[in-house]
Amino acid sequence: MLGIEGPQVTIEMTIDISPSMLTSEENTQQSLKEGRCLARAAALKYLETDGSAIEIAGEVMCTKGEQPKGYQSPYGKVLP
Repeated sequence: MLGIEGPQVTIEMTIDISPSMLTSEENTQQSLKEGRCLARAAALKYLETDGSAIEIAGEVMCTKGEQPKGYQSPYGKVLP
């Protein structure tokens, strides 16, 4: 479950526990990796600008706004 409210994100996950400690650890790491990607995607969406121009030190800068592309994070590809 993913809940986003302003600058906060809530992620609820279920991790399969196995009779094998190694498998349990791998499942935990994979679930946490997926949670980190969800959190990064929420942060990208929250911090994304609306595409309007801004002026910094007399220079006008603008963005293309939200783009349909992924960003590579240490935990995998993140789609905003």
